[in-house]
Amino acid sequence: MSTDTLCPTVISPVTATDYVPQGLFVTTYAYADSFRPGSGGTTLYVSCRSAAPTRLFVVAYDIFGYHNNLKQLCDVMAVKKADTVIVMPDFFRGQQPAEGEDKRAWVSGVAPWDTSVRPMLVDTLAYIRTTYPEVKSVVGLGFCWGAKPMFAASAEGLIQCAAVVHPSRLTAEDAASVTGPICVIATKNEPPMDEVKAALDAKPFAAKNVWLRFDDMHHGYAAARGDWSVPEQRARVQETIDIILTFADSSLA
Repeated sequence: MSTDTLCPTVISPVTATDYVPQGLFVTTYAYADSFRPGSGGTTLYVSCRSAAPTRLFVVAYDIFGYHNNLKQLCDVMAVKKADTVIVMPDFFRGQQPAEGEDKRAWVSGVAPWDTSVRPMLVDTLAYIRTTYPEVKSVVGLGFCWGAKPMFAASAEGLIQCAAVVHPSRLTAEDAASVTGPICVIATKNEPPMDEVKAALDAKPFAAKNVWLRFDDMHHGYAAARGDWSVPEQRARVQETIDIILTFADSSLA
């Protein structure tokens, strides 16, 4: 069974967060003219603690876009792994679905892969490699909606491996097309995804894949629906970050 719904929970995003992001917002215009005339370029949230990082994590957020929780997660990752730069493109260009709107229909119109997400990802990679020429490896990291774009990025060889957390809309076809190791961290709300796992298990790099399920966490715990003030959720987010960093080290070794 695939994750054929965008958000398998009715939990709302956390609004009571006073976190002050430590990263920077930048805009790149690398391919704006050829791919998106008049688009205004690609906005990025960039978190880095190194003058010469050697690894890039490119993050695809969940349906709620630039939520403080994911900015905080990016900042924590940058501190934990000092040789990395973490970048989160604004794939939705500052937009969000309206209250009660069909999220799947909305995101299909705002962020199609071929004409929007892929060009923005290419912009991002071009900017980072120009700004941080020491970067040698690229890891994808997707949450909920962001999982499927990371599988597509792997399929096209834009990234070397990918981790996805509480993913949605994944199919066996997505998994069959990936070209590098995959880490999947699911929750109690996602379906079993047996066909997705079987397709990943058939890959030559299957030994490097990671497949975990946190049955004590809800969909979105590591993104906008997580409450870092709850000790159990905060601990799981920290554990999730450690799993992702360890997975990347193993996959790229």
